[in-house]
Amino acid sequence: MEYSNAAFSHRLKTTRNKSSLSQEELSVKSGVAVESIVLVESGSKTPNLDTAYALAVALGCGIDDLAGLPLPDERG
Repeated sequence: MEYSNAAFSHRLKTTRNKSSLSQEELSVKSGVAVESIVLVESGSKTPNLDTAYALAVALGCGIDDLAGLPLPDERG
């Protein structure tokens, strides 16, 4: 199993849209610069752990939801 930056960016954008938040609103709510959110959502930047955590908390989900970590019983 390996990390996919493309999957993270897709899940972040999808989760943000489901939460009806703009990138600017997510920036204010998370404390992450809007420029960083744009880069992460485009797949141009991999978020560090602090950024991923702040985004997950602001979106009301876990980092594993954004990173796509399978549940323990789904792991090979």
